[in-house]
Amino acid sequence: MNENLNQRIDKLTESIDLLVDAPSLTTEPEKQEFVQCFIDTLSGYPKPQHSKDEPTPRPEYVGAYMYVSIARCSVKLAQFGFMPYDKAFEVAGGCLEAALSLLTD
Repeated sequence: MNENLNQRIDKLTESIDLLVDAPSLTTEPEKQEFVQCFIDTLSGYPKPQHSKDEPTPRPEYVGAYMYVSIARCSVKLAQFGFMPYDKAFEVAGGCLEAALSLLTD
């Protein structure tokens, strides 16, 4: 595996590991703080870019990035009160698992 792929996988597993604690959050401040931490963790996920070796980004990198974006958006929707937190965390977890699957299968 190359370093770029490892960086993506590490960021996804770190974010998935964070979600394990989500069900234990009970207060609004705890949830808000968790969401911000989760978003900060995902903010380091690399955007797919072309290189001199690959003129177009690899499709699995693009797909994984899109799943990460959906995960980020779902928790932001919860933070703004437009989605229940439990549903947002469920969506985010499913998206991160799908992204990881694209990169490892």
